[in-house]
Amino acid sequence: MSSYKIAVLGAGPGGMSAAARAAESGVSHVLLESSDKVANTIQKYQKGKHVMAEPGILPLRSPIGFDAGKREEILNTWEEGLAEHKVNIQYDAEVSAIDGSKGNFTIKLSRGEPVIAENIILGIGMQGNPRQLGVDGDNAPFVQYQLDDPDEYNGETIVVVGAGDAAIENAVALATNNKVYIVNRKDEFARAKEGNLNLILANIDSGDVECFYGTTPAMVELTPDAEKPGIFHLNTPNGEASVPVDRIIARLGAIAPRGLVESFGIEFPNKDPNAIPALSSQYESNVPGIYVIGALGGYPLIKQAMNQGYEVVEYIEGRDVKPADHDLIAEKLQEIPSEMDVDEILAEMQARIPVFAGVNALQFRELMLDSNVHKFPMGDVIFTKNDYTNSFYTIFNGSVEVEVDSSLSITSEQGNFFGEMSLISGRRRSATVRAGADCIVIETPRRTMNKLISSVDDVKKVLDQTFILRTIQQKFAPNTPLEVLRPVAENTSINQFAPGEVIFSQGDEGDSLHFIRSGSVTVSSNVEGREMVMSYVPANQSVGEMALLGDTTRSATVKA
Repeated sequence: MSSYKIAVLGAGPGGMSAAARAAESGVSHVLLESSDKVANTIQKYQKGKHVMAEPGILPLRSPIGFDAGKREEILNTWEEGLAEHKVNIQYDAEVSAIDGSKGNFTIKLSRGEPVIAENIILGIGMQGNPRQLGVDGDNAPFVQYQLDDPDEYNGETIVVVGAGDAAIENAVALATNNKVYIVNRKDEFARAKEGNLNLILANIDSGDVECFYGTTPAMVELTPDAEKPGIFHLNTPNGEASVPVDRIIARLGAIAPRGLVESFGIEFPNKDPNAIPALSSQYESNVPGIYVIGALGGYPLIKQAMNQGYEVVEYIEGRDVKPADHDLIAEKLQEIPSEMDVDEILAEMQARIPVFAGVNALQFRELMLDSNVHKFPMGDVIFTKNDYTNSFYTIFNGSVEVEVDSSLSITSEQGNFFGEMSLISGRRRSATVRAGADCIVIETPRRTMNKLISSVDDVKKVLDQTFILRTIQQKFAPNTPLEVLRPVAENTSINQFAPGEVIFSQGDEGDSLHFIRSGSVTVSSNVEGREMVMSYVPANQSVGEMALLGDTTRSATVKA
């Protein structure tokens, strides 16, 4: 059996970078790739795809090159880089098990002799496990989960499902020769890179692509005797829509090969399918000697993965190297009067601010690259009521005063957040916020925060719980501490209703109050057998208040 100091599993961008750095440093290594080519995920990108080198502000740290360009050019650059550094790579080397411990791991392969390694770097990615539509009929022959060459399709009606970069690029490329719809379950493309966001919005504005916003798949129906092979049924804000289709392309991301990774002894923090392993600041998992980089570690961007590949070899070799983003983040933290270093300040931020507590430390670094830290003198206005600004703020130190109106001002202390209503598209600021004593806040762009909410379930849970508490306090008990209201909040739920769905009916027992977080409702009454709409109630208002009086029945019907 062959023995190495470092075994790299997966020849994706991060794995290639790690192996090339090991080769460059004269470290014994092997790069194990389960397929017959490097960068299997990029190989599956659509033909001619322009690959972006994001984040643009982040420097590249790798022995092999990477610049924005076409898929084919990038793959060629990487293959040349591996050859130049004489990287020891084994193809068709699928890993089936890992035994042993740091300094003496045995890596078992589906075929061939086992490999012995002192350290293991996991760069296996997630694209081999695409997320399915999850509805009846999602295994129909015209449903696919990747797109190789958009020019293969002509004159078809195609629905692309997803709101990320892959979905956008597929939809735009296909729109040249086909009728294309894109399905977005949100009301915006929060997770897309800036360039792709502008691209899809331009195509929607021009009519080249039609978008179903706020829409989810309902069912795929096979229609073998019709002109189109299927009908895609969708739940839209206006009710069900049925689209006859030639093809459905679902680009819903991928999930970690959790069973395999857990068989290596690596632990996930919870059962959430989107969860990623808990890692140290040096990418080491709970298993000493096994390191995780790239998409599996929460860093799907190519440049980030390549930087990690370089850095993890430096850590294994005992060399003191700061992450590539260190200086950029240090510059953002200059306003914080502290003797702590960058890593310590970031850890303190997560410890003090509950909404960030469940975020992987590496994801938090990514968030901080997009954020800014402000130290405000006491009394300074951070934003004014009815402003259209849309940043999200968290309080790292001190406090702020939230002036809801002339008679209601609430103090928000360290660890809390404000400006969360901006995360809902199109909302004005609902209050004026002024800095309190020793005020230091983190300002995060709306798109960055929404991306985090989509990726980390714990963040959404904290936001939802806090929304409930603050709504109860502001609307019904402004002078009551949040802790006193917590038992009430625990009996409160957030529900989503389809358009036209009845929330409660006239004559029902009045046993609950409803506060409208987003959207609106109609209030109607039965008058001589006819339903008469009495009013429309917008977001940030409540309905059903009479239920608080007890032993009442509903005097009207309320529908979403």
